[in-house]
Amino acid sequence: MVFQDESTMIVEKKNSTKISCLENKSPSSSSIPQCFHSSCSHCDVNYLKTINSEIKQLTNETELFKYSSIDNKNLPLSSSSNIPFETQRLNFYSIIDEWKSDRIEHISFIYQKKKNQIDLICSQTFHEYETFKIEQKNLLNENLLSNNHNHSHNRILIPNEIEELNQKLSLTRHLLDYFIQPKLHNQNIFSDQDDNDNDDDDDDDDEYINYEEIFKQKPINEYSLVTDNLAMACSNSNILLRDGARLILYNEKEKLHQLEIKVQHPGDFIRDLCWCETLGYYLVLTQYLLFIYDPVKYSLTIIDKVKPIERSKFSSITCSDNIMFLVNGNGQCVERWSISKSFNWKLIKRWPEKEFCRENFRLTSRIRANHIMIALNICGLNFGYRICLYDYHMKLLRRINSDSNLHLLSYMNGNQWMATDYKERFYLFNDDETIKTVIDHNGKGGYIRNIARLGSNYIAVKYQKQLICRKMADLPNGGEVAPPLVSTKTDAVANGPVGSAGVTQAPTSTTTAAATVAPTKSKIVGGDRQHEIARQAKALRDERRATIDARHEYLFGRLAEAIGIEPSQVEDHILGDDKFDCIDDFFLAGGRRVLMFYYQESKNPEPNQPVYGRLANTGPKKRVMISTGDESMQLTGVLYYFVRPNQTKAITPANIVNEVVFGQLDASNGKMLESIDQLLANMLIPLFQQYEDWGALKARSNINVQDFLDAMSQFTATVNGASDNIAHQVKLAASDNDSTLSTLATPNDYQTMAQNGDFINECEKLMEKWCKQIEKILAESEQIRREADDVGPSAELIHWKQRMATFNNLLEQIKSPRCRAVVGVLQSAKSKSINRWRDLDARITDAANEAKDNVRYLYTLDKFFSTLDKNNPNAIAENIPSLMNAIRMIHSISQYYNSSERMTSLFVKITNQMINTCKRYIKNGCTRLWDIPKQDLINRIQESKKLNIEYQAYFHKTKGKLQETANERQWNFSENYIFGKFDTFCKRLDRIVDVLNTIESLSGLQNIRVEGLEPIVVKYRSVVDAIKKKSYDLLDHRKPDFDNDYNEFKSQIEYIQSQLQLFIDSWFRKSYTVEQSLLFLNKFQDLEGVKIDFGDKLSKLLQNYSKELDSVRKIYEKNKEDPPLSRNLPPTAGRIIWARQLYQRISIPIKLLQDKMDLSKTDDGRLLIKNFNKIAEALLQYEVLFYRNWERSIDLIKKGMEATIYIRNPETKEEYVNFDPQVLELIKDAQYLSKLGLDIPETATTLLRQEEQIRQTSVNLQELLNDIKHAYALIPKDMSQLFKPHREKVEEALRPGFVAITWSSLTIEEYINNVRQELEQLRILINDCTDILQCRIENSLQTIAETQLCEPQPEPITLDEFSKLTDESCQHAISSITKQTLLCEKAVHYLLEILKKRLKPHEQTQIKETDSEYYDCALKSAMNTKGHVTRCNDCQPCAYFNFLTVYWNKNIDAIVQCTRSSLETIRKRLQQPIRYVGEEVIREQVRNPLFRTDIVLSIPNVLVKPSLDDMQSQLNKSANTMLKIGQDIPEWFHAKKLREITIKEIEKQALDEGEDVKLAVQAKAPKPLHKQINWMSSLPKDSDGRKNLSRSVIGEARVIAENNDVKKVVLSLNSAISTFKPDVQEMMKNFTGFAELWEKEPEPTVKAFMESKPLMVDFEALFKHYRRMETDIDEFPPLFQVGSIVFYTEHLKRGLKTEINNWKMAYAKALNEKASQDMQMVFDRIDDIQKRLTRPCKDLDDVRTHMGALAEIRQNEILIDQTITPVEETYAMLNKYEIAFNDGKPELVDTLQYAWKKCLQQGKEVQAHLLDIQPVFKQNLLDNVTTFQQDFITFVDDYNKKGPMVQGTPPREASDRLTIFQAKFDELWRKFETYSAGEDLFGLSITEYPDLQRIKRSEG
Repeated sequence: MVFQDESTMIVEKKNSTKISCLENKSPSSSSIPQCFHSSCSHCDVNYLKTINSEIKQLTNETELFKYSSIDNKNLPLSSSSNIPFETQRLNFYSIIDEWKSDRIEHISFIYQKKKNQIDLICSQTFHEYETFKIEQKNLLNENLLSNNHNHSHNRILIPNEIEELNQKLSLTRHLLDYFIQPKLHNQNIFSDQDDNDNDDDDDDDDEYINYEEIFKQKPINEYSLVTDNLAMACSNSNILLRDGARLILYNEKEKLHQLEIKVQHPGDFIRDLCWCETLGYYLVLTQYLLFIYDPVKYSLTIIDKVKPIERSKFSSITCSDNIMFLVNGNGQCVERWSISKSFNWKLIKRWPEKEFCRENFRLTSRIRANHIMIALNICGLNFGYRICLYDYHMKLLRRINSDSNLHLLSYMNGNQWMATDYKERFYLFNDDETIKTVIDHNGKGGYIRNIARLGSNYIAVKYQKQLICRKMADLPNGGEVAPPLVSTKTDAVANGPVGSAGVTQAPTSTTTAAATVAPTKSKIVGGDRQHEIARQAKALRDERRATIDARHEYLFGRLAEAIGIEPSQVEDHILGDDKFDCIDDFFLAGGRRVLMFYYQESKNPEPNQPVYGRLANTGPKKRVMISTGDESMQLTGVLYYFVRPNQTKAITPANIVNEVVFGQLDASNGKMLESIDQLLANMLIPLFQQYEDWGALKARSNINVQDFLDAMSQFTATVNGASDNIAHQVKLAASDNDSTLSTLATPNDYQTMAQNGDFINECEKLMEKWCKQIEKILAESEQIRREADDVGPSAELIHWKQRMATFNNLLEQIKSPRCRAVVGVLQSAKSKSINRWRDLDARITDAANEAKDNVRYLYTLDKFFSTLDKNNPNAIAENIPSLMNAIRMIHSISQYYNSSERMTSLFVKITNQMINTCKRYIKNGCTRLWDIPKQDLINRIQESKKLNIEYQAYFHKTKGKLQETANERQWNFSENYIFGKFDTFCKRLDRIVDVLNTIESLSGLQNIRVEGLEPIVVKYRSVVDAIKKKSYDLLDHRKPDFDNDYNEFKSQIEYIQSQLQLFIDSWFRKSYTVEQSLLFLNKFQDLEGVKIDFGDKLSKLLQNYSKELDSVRKIYEKNKEDPPLSRNLPPTAGRIIWARQLYQRISIPIKLLQDKMDLSKTDDGRLLIKNFNKIAEALLQYEVLFYRNWERSIDLIKKGMEATIYIRNPETKEEYVNFDPQVLELIKDAQYLSKLGLDIPETATTLLRQEEQIRQTSVNLQELLNDIKHAYALIPKDMSQLFKPHREKVEEALRPGFVAITWSSLTIEEYINNVRQELEQLRILINDCTDILQCRIENSLQTIAETQLCEPQPEPITLDEFSKLTDESCQHAISSITKQTLLCEKAVHYLLEILKKRLKPHEQTQIKETDSEYYDCALKSAMNTKGHVTRCNDCQPCAYFNFLTVYWNKNIDAIVQCTRSSLETIRKRLQQPIRYVGEEVIREQVRNPLFRTDIVLSIPNVLVKPSLDDMQSQLNKSANTMLKIGQDIPEWFHAKKLREITIKEIEKQALDEGEDVKLAVQAKAPKPLHKQINWMSSLPKDSDGRKNLSRSVIGEARVIAENNDVKKVVLSLNSAISTFKPDVQEMMKNFTGFAELWEKEPEPTVKAFMESKPLMVDFEALFKHYRRMETDIDEFPPLFQVGSIVFYTEHLKRGLKTEINNWKMAYAKALNEKASQDMQMVFDRIDDIQKRLTRPCKDLDDVRTHMGALAEIRQNEILIDQTITPVEETYAMLNKYEIAFNDGKPELVDTLQYAWKKCLQQGKEVQAHLLDIQPVFKQNLLDNVTTFQQDFITFVDDYNKKGPMVQGTPPREASDRLTIFQAKFDELWRKFETYSAGEDLFGLSITEYPDLQRIKRSEG
């Protein structure tokens, strides 16, 4: 396989000796070689054989001609023997040329199509490959990151995706080969059948299968099915289908396997099946799960990775190679999965329905795929189904058009798909939108459900209840066809005499070949080329379809949306258009600007347009056609156009939406003008009016732009007027004789028709109608017009144009042949109506002439009308003279329009237009006048007023000129009527200007910020807002609303001015300073709307200022010694600032007063100036005085800078920074004085420059002291003595600051750094030691102390669980404590080692850790040892020794704390809190009880297991276990050395005191860890408070168990459980009320109860009693809590309920037996009665039987009713109390009442039947009785004469007679009983038979 780019070539390496056709190609050869085969690496020898075969056939044909020409020399001259050979050869060449061109077109078409398919698959594979590379890159990065720590494993395993990708690429190669190869395998390569015989095929390379013939054949096998469903799939060898909940596997001959499916979700079932060739398995899809089914192993495996979307279901599945498509989300989305044999399946993409379905469609449950595309069943909201074809990226390719609801079944082969209507039809279709074949089938198995290919030789069809396998016929050739072969016979027929040649004898093979190809030749050479043209047209359409991209789809979509059809239909129409290339030209840069489409009926359909499928003729008659605007085809439908404003830019899929404009024009039904008008008025003109950027014209205000817009508007108005004229045309009425009238043309014709009276009547009626129509039009034209008040002069022209069009139309109709014929006939007949017609004709003519004349003159004013409408007032004023002259001319020479009324109306309309233009000019596009700048608005208003003045001036001027000319018509028009509106409008403008000026004059109020002015400002704003918020048009002079608002506005403004004057007056009445008052006046001085008397206000201010000077003088005199200073001001600068503030207080007002008035010109002013100068001089002297004093203080400060930086308090020894605060005060004074502009001495300047350094040095020194104190405070208390040498290093570094370094020293910074270095070393050491102490030592001790030896669970536990928990916790605690003890010891030694390393060498040598000198005291030799004190506790060895001892004792304390806290935890859980309320003791329940136990029934007692004694015993054992943990914890090395030192000390003391050394050691020596506690706490102390370890510790050691705290806890635990016994005994009293359950046995008690014959109420009472007992038991709480013990009652409840149930069942069993007996008795009687009643009633015996049964019913009815009710109540009661027996009796009870009622009903029916048959049986009875009487008389007579009792009869004979007569008697007796019963039944008297009774007695 070769891609277009050889760099991406992928060729499988095979051990093949074949050479590729590409291997000999030079590098410069074409990148796409002409090779279409894949049997070898790139080329197949068989194909070359095929070509050679075709050429050989042509050669044989030539030889055939040669032989035939020789053998046929004797034929007539008309044969082909007279044709030269050269001519025949040329004929053959022409045939081959035709075949060659045909094949080239065919190959080109297939090549283009397959090339597109190749590109599609390659792009998909490339996308998947790129996705795979990204995933693998991420995977490699993750593996590298995870494996960085292990450098020995540098190899990273790649998952199986590599194998999957190779499979994908290999599959792609095969697919590409499959697309471009001719299907030569399994076919005859020498086939001579031309594929043109099969013109209906969509693809020439697809095999064609005649499925209709297949269905006509007999099936090879049939299988019956149980259920009806759709699921079925086929592989190459077998069929898998769903039948109910089973999967059944078949092949074409038999059933192979059956598998039951057990669903995991309720309601789940198999939805779909498909075969996956890649996996070799079937995919089985249910609603919620996906399985794979192995047809070899018959196994089913679930795929967990594929799951439905949340709360949804699967719908359908399909598979193609290694790609699976799945319909998920209840049919709302499609998923694409990548699958592989390694089951590493991945979801590639999910498409929701909105991405591939239209808005009104949704996805249904069927999807199928082939190697190229997928097919979906799309269901509409109206449940109409259709099929759509998509590519693998869900891009729509085709829609299958059909009138039926198609349901997709499967992909068959090639590009063929199969669908059905689920009834009796198959639909075979290709991927070209059409149905190819429709197969009707009436199967015996019901409607069609599914179909699939079973390999290449069979198909499987699934019906409702049947599966049928059919064998397919041999496939025809589907590959390349051979060239056409020509016989001489055919040539003779086709070409006439010139090309004819006869053949009489020829070789067999040649003759056969010639005969075979003869039809083909006739098709090609003959005149019928329709099929060939259709095929070429289809090829062209397919070629164009292959070039379609997103741009074409956008055009088709917009057209389809506008037209209302499917995009596929638009595409189908346009692809066959011969102007299709215009679309590509439209897309090019610099291409055509407009692309137009017609949608209308095609009057000249294209003869080459192909027709596909049987449904092709059902499409719409209208078509979409491309138009260039040059063709002669008339637009009768709708024109759709695409316009590209920018031709320089190419149209791409990305910019087509923004670069192309779409529109339409509807010309159907004569709506072209209306459509153009709507386009211009509704879209183009508004768009142009809003457009701002006009390119080189810059803005819309450009004159050219305005001219263009005016022209557009005028054109729109013209189009609109023409449309209105057409719409308002009047047509004269038609008649039934129009056809006759059209034939009348001459006067003779009129005379002839005038003789017809009926025709004359019809004509008169028609003329009457016409006269009425014309009179109506004339009346409407003469009516006064209703026009708007502001209508312009253009309306006048439009009106007369409409009238002219109307009357001209009427005149044209009057002059028509039809009207002339009517008038001529009536004139000939001398009708009276002709006079009326002539009058109307004259009036119409006059009206038409008037309208025409007026339009002609008004058109001269049209240019002025547009000027009035579009220009500004200045431009209008320039055209007024010309306008007046034009009107003067019309008034002078016009024949119809010169009346005073019409001229006045014209002037009024001109005035209206001027007013409207002024309004538009003033607004200038703004909706509110207030939004326009004031000056611009006023200028426009002035221009509008000027227009009015000039308009009237020119009118009067023209009128004056007319008056000077006497012979010319004068203007006697009403000036008030003409100019009144304009004058009113100008008055409105004046008032608007007044409002604007008033608002502007008071607008400054809003900028004044004075307290108390807000209400006036708010009032002003409200007045302004009120006038501005008016919604009406201020320029509409016809509305008086503004006049009222204007008057109200003026009154409100006057009110505001008065309030403002009052406000100013009130301000000066308040006591404000002169400066404030002057500033206040300045704010109102520039306010134009208010007039203020400033002279009076200034005189008052002079008086106030005089008082202000006096006040300042008094303040100075009072505070000059100690003036009030501002915060943080230094004293000197503060005094100077105070003086200057006083000066400013008096200087600013006098300057303001001087600006307002000349003070030197008045006496008061000169006095004020004099007083001001005196005060100002005093303030200046005050400032100079304090400045001099400050200069003198600088030298004293300079001497203070020579002191040391640190000093120490001799009493408290506390260090301080030696800094004088006056230095900073001096510096601050210098800063302020410098800002005040005063000179600063050099010394102060130096200090000022050093301010930051001095201030920072002071802060640094103070921080240094604070840091030292803070560091000392961080030293742990236990390590204070250990840090003594390290503190001395810091003190040594700090010492120079107290003796040598001063504030003027240059080494202060170096000194601070040295001290900080030493301090930092100390801080680091402190931090290290503190961290070790806290994190390692104290943390370990804390861990030991917090270790729990027994940590009970939050929930109560059993005794065994507590014992196990205690043992496990202690073992774990011992391990943890041991570990922490050793860590603590190690950390302590590590800490001491760190401190030791920081000591000086000679100090380190003093600290010794050897056995002989274990931390011996350094001052031991200088100490007095008489008192056996061997340690000074001041040296470092003693400090180290004491530190080890302290933390060893803390370790022991932690162990003791661990034991005590563990025991205390258990004690708190066991202890019962007690509250005392008054004299009562209230015990509260423990929240978390410790133990749990059960209360059980042990007949005859209720016990607690385990008992309280067992609990107490176990608790004591657990406490002892905790106390013994010290045995397994190791001691420190220091503890051992301490014990050795102590023993030596004891021995030495014993020797000194003369005691026994051994006894003293045994009594006083420290004990091991498990017997030792904190004996350190009892050691005596020295005078300085430290422990003296040298003294004896004899008798101070104690056992852990003897610790007081531990002992208290242990003692409380020893009796913790026992304290609960009284409460437990009290609790057990709750269970003493159930003794009756075990005091008696159930059986004898129940037996005695039943013997007493109890009633139902007795049983009810018993059951209620037991139910109450059960209720009482259920009401028992599930547990009782006494203290810390929980007692569970579950076992007790179960035991009690068991006993109660035994009693209930005993009584219920007895009751059930009794009820069963009664019920059985009732059933037996009912059965007996029913058997007798069901006996047929044939004779009186049967009647008697029925009567007996009825009598029994009457006798036993009450008894049975009394029996049934108790039985039902019995079982109802048993059911009520939930007592059941499995003997089936409760079920029978439900039928008991029914059986009895049924029996009663049957008795009623029998009784009714007896009543019906009574007359017949009664008569029979009477007849039988009569017969019986005769028989009886006969019998008696015979008996008396011949019976056994006749005397003299021998015994033997008597015996024989007795036997005979006994039989006869028995029969008579039976009849007697029957007849007697019958007589009794019918109420007859019973016949007596005495002899019968006698004989019976005698017979015994």
